[in-house]
Amino acid sequence: MKNRTLKYFTALVCLLILNSVISQGVDIAFVESRLIEISKGASKGDISDFKKKVSEIRMVSYTGSTSLLYSKTNGYAETDFEDQQVLKGFKKNKVLDLLYSDEVGGLQGFCYNPRNAIILYNSEKEEIGYIEICFECTTMKSESNIPKLPQLSEVGYAELQSAFKKYGLLKSK
Repeated sequence: MKNRTLKYFTALVCLLILNSVISQGVDIAFVESRLIEISKGASKGDISDFKKKVSEIRMVSYTGSTSLLYSKTNGYAETDFEDQQVLKGFKKNKVLDLLYSDEVGGLQGFCYNPRNAIILYNSEKEEIGYIEICFECTTMKSESNIPKLPQLSEVGYAELQSAFKKYGLLKSK
């Protein structure tokens, strides 16, 4: 029942956005394709295949006023990270499962001051991409080559936050 209610709510929000955009004269085809893309998310198969490509993850903490998404464009350095923990095997899988198993979305805030990230690597130790996390406003952003992340519930964020805290990686203002 919750999934159906969430789908109806999502559809209603999409219609309201679409109506607002039409009234402002924006290209309807572009908006429609983007809304469809957002509502679909990543399929279970895409996520499963992606998880198989990830051989290790590095959980990091950092401070600063810029997100990694912005910094990477300009080239972030590993010295930007205050603390980090590499996870492989079971521990890596547990974090990835947490990121993709909780589909009960909560509300996001607007501060977006990420202080934590998860960097994903393949078996050749090449960076696949990363996920930034702001625990203050419960928002995650990732590179486009990473399957779309669901908006975690409060419980999901608490579990993820607990994982960062366990390794001494939880940073605050």
